[in-house]
Amino acid sequence: LLRCVSNPPDFRRILMEAGWFTISTALKGAGSAAVTRITDHFPAPARFLIEDVLRGVVNPNIIHDELQVDAARKLCVKTMLALEEEGAIALESC
Repeated sequence: LLRCVSNPPDFRRILMEAGWFTISTALKGAGSAAVTRITDHFPAPARFLIEDVLRGVVNPNIIHDELQVDAARKLCVKTMLALEEEGAIALESC
């Protein structure tokens, strides 16, 4: 679904609504190219926090199991769909 976002301000809106920690959890296991494509659109502090969580620099002892990652992904999707329904972001066809 994040591939359908093309407007940089929309990424920031998603970040504000879902939160950097939820997004970093949702990106666990994603390929580095996909992570870079997404995080490049976030403001520097949040981008660095997300990248550091994924590398294990921030909160290295936190273990995210499959259920937590799945819950974070569902929350991100729910957030994005709600934002689109409100007209706050635009999802392109992908």
